[in-house]
Amino acid sequence: MPCCEIIEECLGADPQHVEIALRFGSNSTYVGGSDRHRAALAVLIRSNGIARSLKALRQLCVESPLFTPCGGPFLVPQLGTIKAWLYRDYPKHLQRAFDQARSGFRAEKIIEHVDLGAKAMGFRILGKSRITPR
Repeated sequence: MPCCEIIEECLGADPQHVEIALRFGSNSTYVGGSDRHRAALAVLIRSNGIARSLKALRQLCVESPLFTPCGGPFLVPQLGTIKAWLYRDYPKHLQRAFDQARSGFRAEKIIEHVDLGAKAMGFRILGKSRITPR
């Protein structure tokens, strides 16, 4: 499984910018996308052990210091936006990083879609993560 390092650049105690580095042995590759994409992906990676619904993922964003309700610079994404990112943007950005590192991973296998029952779909990203403040 890939190892993700979440690098938060802070202004005082509040994170203002996020980079996500995928580590494969001694190689590291940065995940692309806008700052808001990476901030929401960082929140998803932090909670990657439990499959969460879209509403639960949005609530995690609300509680994160990266987003505006807690003083961060980014607006909390809507449910439709999070869904589009999970199905379209995150696989594209992660696959680009995997290909650049020549890791052999496939983004469709790393982003796991789990049936939570009663029409709810849960999401999680497989792998290990580590947070590094700067």
